[in-house]
Amino acid sequence: MLDREEPQGTNPAYPSTGKRKGATTWRCVECHGWDYKGKDGLYGEGERYTGVKGIQAATRMPSEAISKLMRSGPHNYTSEMIRDEELDWLAAFIREGQHDTDLVIHPATDTAKGDAERGAAIFQTVCATCHGFDDRLLDWGEPGDLGSVGTEARQLPAEVLHKIRNAHPGAAMVNLRAFPLQDAVDVLTYAQTLPAE
Repeated sequence: MLDREEPQGTNPAYPSTGKRKGATTWRCVECHGWDYKGKDGLYGEGERYTGVKGIQAATRMPSEAISKLMRSGPHNYTSEMIRDEELDWLAAFIREGQHDTDLVIHPATDTAKGDAERGAAIFQTVCATCHGFDDRLLDWGEPGDLGSVGTEARQLPAEVLHKIRNAHPGAAMVNLRAFPLQDAVDVLTYAQTLPAE
């Protein structure tokens, strides 16, 4: 999360085919998806569809080219919005930080392809500090509708995997970015066994 004021209004580059409005349209995920595949992935239809392609091909681009793309149209992020150093971090993520969700989450069933027992050990020693050992310490859902790691891991596994690896924007959350991808997949696999109600 950058230490800037939230953008006002809808991003002028947000496609007219999209259904979102306001500050959320400035987030990369709104066009490129939690699986980084854009129109060829989870956002290929439905409420989040924009018709924008994903960012996998950018893994073959030099960092300087990614930064230049972010400064020019259609993105047009100025140095006031994203400082040069922050843009370098973003370029590094785009080049080296993506994962292929199809390899770690079964596309037909949305089940993670990990070791729940190993994931439990990581969750209980790292994540439980904030989420609780039973995943009930934090509830961001509406009254009567539990919002927790367990519920979201089942419903939105690609999003949860991204956040396990990179943390949740604006929250004091640890991430597993420095650890192998399999550790995060194991945590996601365990999270899918946590209570949903």
